[in-house]
Amino acid sequence: MELGRSEEAIEAFDQAIALNENLPEAWSNRGKALWQLRRFEEGLASVDRALKIQPDSPAALKLQQQMRQRLGGS
Repeated sequence: MELGRSEEAIEAFDQAIALNENLPEAWSNRGKALWQLRRFEEGLASVDRALKIQPDSPAALKLQQQMRQRLGGS
């Protein structure tokens, strides 16, 4: 995802989530796009939501870990 297209990506993920809120990939990718826009808390909340849906998602777990480290948390 290109940094300049993060806003467009968030809109697309929001549309996918509106159709089916149980799509962990959409939540995780939304979180990544928000993170790229430096909307850190929102990004982490989206990744956390992805993990509520699919707790064993390797990509979401890795992203969550990276986000928490950058925010200074555990």
